[in-house]
Amino acid sequence: MRHGFPRLRLVSVLLALGVAARPSPARALPRDPAVSGTQVAFVEAGQLWVMPRSGGIAVRVSDLPGRKYTPRFSRDGTRIAFGSNENRGEINLYTLDLRGGSSSRVTFLPSQQSLSQWTADGQLIFHTNCLSFSPYAMQMFTVSSSGGLPVQLPVAYGSNGAIDDSGEWLAYTPSWQISLIENWKRYRGGMAPDLWLLNLRTHESRRLTMWDGPDLNPMWNDSTLYYLSDEGSENRVNVWQYQRHEGSRRQVTHFRDSDVRNASIGGDAIVFGCITPWAPPGAAGTGTAAGGAMTPGGGCGIGTATDGATTAARGPSGAVGTMSGLFRVVFSDGGGGMPAGDCTLRIRGFVTGAC
Repeated sequence: MRHGFPRLRLVSVLLALGVAARPSPARALPRDPAVSGTQVAFVEAGQLWVMPRSGGIAVRVSDLPGRKYTPRFSRDGTRIAFGSNENRGEINLYTLDLRGGSSSRVTFLPSQQSLSQWTADGQLIFHTNCLSFSPYAMQMFTVSSSGGLPVQLPVAYGSNGAIDDSGEWLAYTPSWQISLIENWKRYRGGMAPDLWLLNLRTHESRRLTMWDGPDLNPMWNDSTLYYLSDEGSENRVNVWQYQRHEGSRRQVTHFRDSDVRNASIGGDAIVFGCITPWAPPGAAGTGTAAGGAMTPGGGCGIGTATDGATTAARGPSGAVGTMSGLFRVVFSDGGGGMPAGDCTLRIRGFVTGAC
């Protein structure tokens, strides 16, 4: 029996770092992607941009000074929340109505607030160390998207919180993955985060993962929890899945050349970035999907999960090498086979082809 929404897709953002064999207009490095049912958002040159998932022109929507971080669409896709360091040394949370208007500040706290997600009832979950005894001990809070006093979740310390649609289950990591550990490949030390579940009604908690390496970035889709881990035989960070009702786990993507980074969920999709190495002409595929489909070329491209099946693809099509700033969105044909279409976003100029 399959669980979760049958339309859930995995959408990859290809952040290709390397040297192109021929000139390309792409020179940017988009990061921190987010996705809704109809749009994709990302941070480029420190500012927030939004564009249709079907292709088109990306539009800058941020109107504040400072760098933007971790955009997240509201459940209905009409608003977007993000972090901004408008004041030096501080990152506070803001929301923006994509139908028009200016950004509204949500939090007024010292230090840095890291946005995790929206809840089903329109609140924001974030973690911060501003009230903690240690800069490495994070605490999790919820706050109304219209502002107000944050409320601490009933956990002493934790980060990367995600609450399911029922409002009953909180998935989180008790330890915070500091930047040193985040960029340490194949880390197996004591600071590697594990995933825990907390029942917000009974306060019962349990550990979900026992892997020696990092398990992080939980994302709920109904009763299915998606997360990132390098537990697989590829020794790369990939997308994994946990079925709460069954207590079972399985690996969803199988990249061998690249690590999945900065994943977020929204609409019918999970979006993420990956850094792809240069691939020579005719390179054999080295990434597979859960359904066994081989990537048509080396590197990270990825595909989609439709009703439990996953596909994979590589981009840019026909390129000898890759260049920083390529942003690729791949859609499924609905049958679990190779993608029916794709679009490569040329970030410089922000023009894409329709998918």
